[in-house]
Amino acid sequence: MIFRIKFSIFFLIKYYSYYLHLYKDEYKKKKLSRILRYARDNSRFYRKELEGLDLNKIHLEELPVVNKNILIYNLEDVLTVDLKISDIENYLSTEFSLSKKFKNKFLIFHTSGSSGSSVNVVWGPREFATATVMLLVKNTGLLTAKNPLELLFRKKRYLYIGIIDDYIGGNSWVYAMRNLVKLKIISIFTPIDKIVKEIENFKPEFIMAKPHVLGEIAEKILEDSINIHPEKLIFVGEMLTERDKNKIKEGFGIFPVNSYSTCETGPVAFEETPDTLTIMDEEIILELLDENNKPITEYYKLGHIVITNLYNKVMPIIRYDIGDMAYYVPKNKNLDCICYIRGRNTSYFTFVYARDKQFRISEYPLWSIHVSGIAHYQVIQINGTTIKVLLEFEKKVEDREVLKSIFERKIKRIFPTEFAENQLKIIYEHVKKIPVTKSGKIVITLPLKGKEIKKNE
Repeated sequence: MIFRIKFSIFFLIKYYSYYLHLYKDEYKKKKLSRILRYARDNSRFYRKELEGLDLNKIHLEELPVVNKNILIYNLEDVLTVDLKISDIENYLSTEFSLSKKFKNKFLIFHTSGSSGSSVNVVWGPREFATATVMLLVKNTGLLTAKNPLELLFRKKRYLYIGIIDDYIGGNSWVYAMRNLVKLKIISIFTPIDKIVKEIENFKPEFIMAKPHVLGEIAEKILEDSINIHPEKLIFVGEMLTERDKNKIKEGFGIFPVNSYSTCETGPVAFEETPDTLTIMDEEIILELLDENNKPITEYYKLGHIVITNLYNKVMPIIRYDIGDMAYYVPKNKNLDCICYIRGRNTSYFTFVYARDKQFRISEYPLWSIHVSGIAHYQVIQINGTTIKVLLEFEKKVEDREVLKSIFERKIKRIFPTEFAENQLKIIYEHVKKIPVTKSGKIVITLPLKGKEIKKNE
């Protein structure tokens, strides 16, 4: 109850400040100075990092860039509240509930661990309220109302399709909007026929989901001639393939727009114009840096995304390399926009068409394949046309071949149709247990890199 009261107060303050345009550019320097001072005074890690510096005069680029290892191995020191790693991990091992809070004070998430290591993230009510407002305002466009009270009297229907039984940020941010919209949440692992039926009945004006899920829904809409026409489609969590983009436009009648967030930093950017992401610079500072951590200033040059969060006092995020990459798009001589989020450096498979023409597939669509009866899987690239799939079946499964065919159909739809049907070779291996990393995580995808990519073995 205490968390909810605090969250509601902070939410309303932040929402109306956005609506009334109270935010000014000059506030950013003050907010940066405040978060630096707070981090230095309350975080053991940043006390060492910022000791002796004049935080009113120092430039952000003079501070060190940190990565996820800082949060993995030094989380207790980074936090400005007294929380033990063991308590956090014990909490995350308990059954998930959307309304659950840690000690009725904090929301705790974890990242996917898709790159081998999962990061635990702590949010307080103020921080969570700010992130939720950013998501609500920027991504749904609900500030287009004539006045802010219209939000209370004309609640729009909002559908979220995601992983709703685990401690991740996306589902909790959406759930926090439940009193402001007519909200429906569907598990990403629900059979596609049932998802489409629920969409038909709910008639959402907004749908937020991973792009490959929107693509599957669009295929079903076209197959069964179903009439579903939301105002806005928002995709999250992975790259949009050209195939899904065209299929979604054909099925829904509109193109989806991108929403870019991370568990560690909260909402980062949203698609305001096609193929370009506008940075939510009211609450974060985004830098694009080269391999030497120098600012990128060349038009459409690729760089590492480094985030400074200006509002998270519980877990300060200062010059954090989130592991994703994007292209620089200058606007008014400032970095206001980025485009083509590339994911982590290892987040793509490169395959070879006939005549040695290469194309790439993001790892992200492969991470959410769900077939009831398959406990775990791992996709390993052998060469430019071949992948090996390790399948770990649940103990009670009898007809493994049926499940394998369902899995193959889902994996093939990620690829261009001609390549999937005529050139892609899939080798299956049934294993008792998928191997894990030292941190106990399953690395779902293992692509090849550089010179290793060949058309044939």
